[in-house]
Amino acid sequence: MQFHQQKIIPEQGLAQIGAISFEVVDIAAQLFYVLRDELEQGRGIKGCTVRLYQGFAGLAWEDFRLEQTQIAEESISYTNGIYRVRCRDIQREMRSDIFVLNSTRLAADFSKSDVTLQVYDASSFEPNPHTSAYGDAPNQSVHYLKIKY
Repeated sequence: MQFHQQKIIPEQGLAQIGAISFEVVDIAAQLFYVLRDELEQGRGIKGCTVRLYQGFAGLAWEDFRLEQTQIAEESISYTNGIYRVRCRDIQREMRSDIFVLNSTRLAADFSKSDVTLQVYDASSFEPNPHTSAYGDAPNQSVHYLKIKY
C-alpha cells in the first residue's frame, strides 16, 4: 500500500489531497467475477467508496478502526493474479470549493509596462484598501492582479 500526503499551496491556488494505492490478490478469481458482473450491469470501480481499516489477526471486525475513506479512480491494473487499485481522498470531492478563481474580461489592450488594466467588471474581486501610508495609490481601494505572459 502506498500513501500520498495532503498539501495546500494557497499562493499558487493548488491543493494536493492524499491518495492511496493498494494491491489485491485475486484468489480463485473471486474478484474477477465480482468486477465482471458489475461491468455487465454498467457499473465499474470508478467512483466506488474504499474504506481502509486497521486491525490485526484475531481482532473482532467491530474492533477494527476506520483509518481513511477514499474514492476508487478509473484505472485498475491486473498482472499475475494481482489487481492494483488507485484511489483519491474523498476530500477531493470538495476540491472545486477550495480555490474558486474569479475572472473578468479585459476592456482594452495593455502592455507589460502598463500599471493599470481596464476591465469590464471587478465586482467579484476583493479590493485592497490603502491608507495614506501607501506609496502606491494612497487613500484608494485597489485590486492587484497577477498576469502570466
